[in-house]
Amino acid sequence: NDAFDSAHRFLTTTPSLGQQSPKVDDCVSSLSSLSSAVTPLTHIDTYHEDECDVGPRLFNACIVPQDAMSLDIDVLQLIIAYNQALVYHACDNYALASQLYKFITGTIGTYMSSGNVSSTLMHLAMRAHNNLGQIEYTERSEAYAQTEFANALMYVRNHYNKSPCATTTTSTIPINNATTPAQQQLEIATVLSNWCRARWMMGDIDQTLDNALHDVLQIRTANLRPEHHDIAVTHFNIGRL
Repeated sequence: NDAFDSAHRFLTTTPSLGQQSPKVDDCVSSLSSLSSAVTPLTHIDTYHEDECDVGPRLFNACIVPQDAMSLDIDVLQLIIAYNQALVYHACDNYALASQLYKFITGTIGTYMSSGNVSSTLMHLAMRAHNNLGQIEYTERSEAYAQTEFANALMYVRNHYNKSPCATTTTSTIPINNATTPAQQQLEIATVLSNWCRARWMMGDIDQTLDNALHDVLQIRTANLRPEHHDIAVTHFNIGRL
């Protein structure tokens, strides 16, 4: 955390690039093009009620740019803020974690409203909104959590709309398989499953939920080994409908 604080101080005292938004990438890119520590997923993604509810999954791996010097300074500042939020999140300091996640999503939302946001930032916003959803699920309610997960999925749709020659085989969330790396597709499946969990816990069980869970299954089946437990638990969740 001290290292992130030091990096943040350096960036905020370095001459700014002004109020310009980071440049839009010439080609589709994502945080999958950066290196991040590979850590086990937090828990098995099954839906249960009451004391058996394990809650939504979060993204808990810090982002480490392969070439930080090539990044726009504003993008680097947001990545550092995200990594610092993960530290607070891991310590259950939800207030400070939420503050940083909201700084990230608010800043990227401003860039997006101007029509000038890279796919890398959209991917970062997806992760931040997802983790905010996990906090809302824990601290407030499934309804607040569902809003954050829906916000995360909004960036996925925006990324798809900006993709060249976009085609999709999923019904509830569009994914361009040609330009979206497998790891990012699995992250999208995680967010979509979290959205389904919140909706399921609220009792909103309908065809939309069923379609979304089948999309989660399709994404995971396409990108994981047949014996992977995430495929099995998705079948379990569909069976619970």
